[in-house]
Amino acid sequence: MSSQDPLPQGARARFGSHRFRTPGPISQLAAAPDGRFVAAAGGPGLALIHPEDGTVLKRLKGSDAGFAAVAFADRAAILAAAGPKEVRLWETQEFSELRMIEPPRSGVQALAVAPDGLRIF
Repeated sequence: MSSQDPLPQGARARFGSHRFRTPGPISQLAAAPDGRFVAAAGGPGLALIHPEDGTVLKRLKGSDAGFAAVAFADRAAILAAAGPKEVRLWETQEFSELRMIEPPRSGVQALAVAPDGLRIF
């Protein structure tokens, strides 16, 4: 156990960790190809998590319906998230939103990135 995970007073052991937490259930995870972070879709947005210590680096908001799919494109320069009400794209340096696209009425349940990493389907 690391010093970052002290046990509560009176506890003898811990199962799991208090790290890697999101505000809601996690529906999708995507690891950035460059290893900088993991994007976790859970609840109404995304949590960008440090892959080694689990700290939340940034939270990105979405609609209350949440996101069902997450993917990185263009060698981790673009983060895409999609769900029943929206598809959003962010650049991954400052995490400014590039675009919000209205999906078909049925929503989007999955994203795929082309082998060249430049296109999202």
